[in-house]
Amino acid sequence: MHIKTWMCPNGVDLPYIIQVDNPIYKVSIFGDSFAQLAEHAHFGKQIWLGRSDPIFNHECTWQYFLANLLSAEIHSYGVSRAGMGDITNLIVNTVDKQYDLYIVFHTDYFRKNIIEPGTYTALSYKKVSNFLSDKKVLNVYWDERHKIKSFGNHEYISNFHITHRNPEDHYYDPKSKINPLDIGTSYCHMSARGNLLLAIELHKIIASRLKF
Repeated sequence: MHIKTWMCPNGVDLPYIIQVDNPIYKVSIFGDSFAQLAEHAHFGKQIWLGRSDPIFNHECTWQYFLANLLSAEIHSYGVSRAGMGDITNLIVNTVDKQYDLYIVFHTDYFRKNIIEPGTYTALSYKKVSNFLSDKKVLNVYWDERHKIKSFGNHEYISNFHITHRNPEDHYYDPKSKINPLDIGTSYCHMSARGNLLLAIELHKIIASRLKF
């Protein structure tokens, strides 16, 4: 699908796909900048984040690490600054696709939509909840306060953007500190090691539950 975002006003193609050798599963990921890849790839450069890397490389992202840990083809629908209404609309718009698992990175429920007008409503929740009712879903939160309404029973709260913050990122949580063991920068508000550690934690949950 082709959508317009604040970063890509002329539009960007979703999903961003990460392929692996001989995939066993196909996994979709939805969320805001904590799941974002397509817009970075569209620009091809990281200069806008104050970095000097000339080419986008997804091989230091949690999505890439998770794809290889699971032997799964990853389809990422993450969009910078997306509201929950945007996220749920994108989920429902995949009705013609088949995924073995849906990973939903929840954001602030009061954040306004950026793709379509409006905000997250009870109707939006009901629509996506019905759509996901017979599917395998892992809910991920980057702030415990966002844990209001989930889709399914499987949840994880991540704080790697606090404990392993990307030192060159434009976003940071006031509680976060630069971890002296983190050397490489990456995306999704985490260092490269933070991305790896998140992927390992999610893999622990998913590997034993892809048959839940």
